[in-house]
Amino acid sequence: MTGRERRWLSRRLLTGFTDEVQRRAKQRYILRAKEAGLRSRLAFDEWDRTANVTCDQRLLEELRTLRFVDDHHHVVIMGPVGVGETMQVHARGHLAVLSDLRVICLTSDELSHRLRASRLDDTHEQEESYRRRQKPLMATK
Repeated sequence: MTGRERRWLSRRLLTGFTDEVQRRAKQRYILRAKEAGLRSRLAFDEWDRTANVTCDQRLLEELRTLRFVDDHHHVVIMGPVGVGETMQVHARGHLAVLSDLRVICLTSDELSHRLRASRLDDTHEQEESYRRRQKPLMATK
């Protein structure tokens, strides 16, 4: 095999391996986002910047860094119906999954229901343990 053929083969192998790594990373992300309960259409790319919604953009950008997770802080995003709280929660959930954090996204009703049910069937310790393993717990209305 000539040097030119070896370089061509090397480039082909590198391209093939790179594509495979990217494909697996994408599959892993899709699976983890689905397991977390995140809606695929609710991501930052889908945010309507022309919407007539007033919010502290600096604070939202700070939350986008996910530093609050590392600092062990909780964040509550609240507002009137239709201003994008659910969108913000799911978008941050997607960022957390991309950052290899374990995420669970529930509505506040689902969270309350799970906690009540776990007390009734004596699985409260298991439920608490499960929730503690999920780094950010994302809850929406």
